[in-house]
Amino acid sequence: MGAMTRGAGSGASGSPSPAPLTASMRKLRNTTEWAALALLASAPFFVAGHIARQEEINGWTLLFLVINFLLATACALTIHDVTGRLVDGSQPRRWPPRSSAALAGASIVPGVLGFAPGPGPISPLHTALLISALLLLMTLAPIFSNRVNAVMGVGGAVVITASILIARLLDPAQVADVTSGVLPAFAIDLFVLVVTPATMKTSFTVIGEVESQQRLDRMRADLAVADERLRIARDLHDIFGRTLTAVALKSDLAAELADAEGAARAAAESRAVYELAGSALTEVRAAIAGYREPDLAAEVAGAAALLSSAGAKVRVVGDPVRVRARAGALLALVVREGATNIVRHCAASTALIRLRTGPDGDGVELTNDAARDASSSSDGSGLVGLRGRIEEAGGTLEWRMNGDSFSLEAFVPESPTAVRKRGPR
Repeated sequence: MGAMTRGAGSGASGSPSPAPLTASMRKLRNTTEWAALALLASAPFFVAGHIARQEEINGWTLLFLVINFLLATACALTIHDVTGRLVDGSQPRRWPPRSSAALAGASIVPGVLGFAPGPGPISPLHTALLISALLLLMTLAPIFSNRVNAVMGVGGAVVITASILIARLLDPAQVADVTSGVLPAFAIDLFVLVVTPATMKTSFTVIGEVESQQRLDRMRADLAVADERLRIARDLHDIFGRTLTAVALKSDLAAELADAEGAARAAAESRAVYELAGSALTEVRAAIAGYREPDLAAEVAGAAALLSSAGAKVRVVGDPVRVRARAGALLALVVREGATNIVRHCAASTALIRLRTGPDGDGVELTNDAARDASSSSDGSGLVGLRGRIEEAGGTLEWRMNGDSFSLEAFVPESPTAVRKRGPR
């Protein structure tokens, strides 16, 4: 899954506001989150029942139970934050996962001193430590990759095995053979601590994938609406533009004929119709311009959301609000075309959208990795036609390949007569 981060620099554009959750997405989120929370909440009570069956209970045993309750609480907060990050894009708090790791580590000593190591593979100490390790690794599983989770699972099994051996060495009267049942216990730990977190990881990955797909569907719907608005604008321009122009010409001709025939009032009324037609034509063109004018801030936010949904980690540097209006419309088209090319022709894992403003003009740069050859990223993609429009405004549009990296850079000067001596800073 891709993630969007805000870049430092002259400013950073915010990500678009998250759309309300659909009923199916809300149900999936609630089911997954509450199932995980119920599992975490049951762990301390399982430990309490496990302690109740102990023949001897000391202060270390009770301390382990308290730490386990705190651990379950920290893990529950972490799961809640992880779900919010996947669905709402909210920033998770840092202290819950760190506290979970610290509490899991802190439970080792009370566990070794508060539970009997036992001779078999499933001893009271083994069960207590396995529960703590499982709580931690299940909680961290959605945050890390499968490889990291597998390494942590192996590490957890090693720590549990080492703790059991240390407990047996501290109390040799409990077990005649210190290594008795160690290998079966290690195998059980390895299976539980690798497979169970992987299952948790899969469950939360499904949430992220479904949310990404829904966000992509919303983007497609927005693009469809934008295309329809452009079509309506073109139709309005073609129909009303021609009609009002014809009315203006005819009324002007009628006024001239009325003057020639000495009908002053008819001439005045014809000129009034001519002025009304001209005014209406101006208003129609102004309204159409509002429909047809692309918005740079909206295009940047939409491109970032689209690329994130396609699995790329997107970084946006610069503030589109600071870009001049004259350049904003053209640069918005560059951002739209560049983002479309990245999705169609690349399997990008990272993408950068950098907005630049300077005294001589404004520019934008899009860079991504995992690009194919230059022809697949440029020819037939609309960049050639877009370059012509930007050059008409006195600007430049360039694209280039550098290894597997593709870069698209556009610049629009402050005025059509401005000469670009150096790039904006």
